[in-house]
Amino acid sequence: MPKFAKFILLAIPTLGLGVLHSIWERDSSVRFSAKGSVALIEWESRNHGMPRIEIKLKNGELKRFSSSRIILTSSSVKVGDSFEKLKGSKYCLINSEEILCVN
Repeated sequence: MPKFAKFILLAIPTLGLGVLHSIWERDSSVRFSAKGSVALIEWESRNHGMPRIEIKLKNGELKRFSSSRIILTSSSVKVGDSFEKLKGSKYCLINSEEILCVN
């Protein structure tokens, strides 16, 4: 079998899996869910400058909400605010106020 045919046989499934993985990761911010209080906010994290918000759940566990799709600003959320985001929603409840947090 020619080398080019082997390359194509390996490249097609690899590229297909890569595309599926990127779609899955893109929607991870919409699938995220948490209810608690904001423990840490880093507006420009070391991970490509994406915002990172850590939410402290009632059981003491920390959940990290980090995505390039987060559109919250420093005026809309602060450390100590109550935070709730339901899975599948683009809106967050911050201090009982509904705010669009993911585009």
